[in-house]
Amino acid sequence: MWALVRYTWTDTLRSQRWVAPILCFGGIEAIVCAQTGSLLPTFATMAAVLLFIATWLSIVTINNEDPIQLSITTVCAGSQNKVRLAKVLVAFLVAAILGVVGTIGPPVASSSGTTITELVAGLAGQLLAALAGVALGALCSRPLISRRAWSVLTGFAVCLGTVIVPYGPPTRQLLVVFNETSPYALGVPLLLIGVETVILAVTAVGASLRIAQRIT
Repeated sequence: MWALVRYTWTDTLRSQRWVAPILCFGGIEAIVCAQTGSLLPTFATMAAVLLFIATWLSIVTINNEDPIQLSITTVCAGSQNKVRLAKVLVAFLVAAILGVVGTIGPPVASSSGTTITELVAGLAGQLLAALAGVALGALCSRPLISRRAWSVLTGFAVCLGTVIVPYGPPTRQLLVVFNETSPYALGVPLLLIGVETVILAVTAVGASLRIAQRIT
């Protein structure tokens, strides 16, 4: 499995298709980090941004190989599910790295004081958004949606739904909690959001594996 992860990492890195989402994330972070005041709303905004970027990265990673190369990789790996899971894991690793950057950037760029509690809460929010985004991207990639443009558009539409729909996990919930809750009372809300997000991610990835098997 780790050999598949290393291969997927190298192959995706070589393709350079990750450049656009990462540049987009960096540009938005530079704008968001210029805000003043409490950093919790900034962390919530960056989590919402990362949801979209993680979905984009997931689609890029899963769709990176053309169908012929993918079939060769699947035969060598002995399992289509293992190949897809390796791609999902690589996408999450990249998104998690961006989440760390999204947590470190605001305190560095802001003159406001930041507590350890706020940093931990911010990092948790980023990682939850990364997990949800990668899982949603798995549902919007090949072979479920064959065309790359439609994959990205569908993924962005689903992400937008989690932002605007009341109580949509995790993005809308993070935006509400980080804007309305004291930093010292975030533990239980974040735990509940985390449980919902993990269930959502496992369900989405599992569904993508089953549907991909049936289609191919």
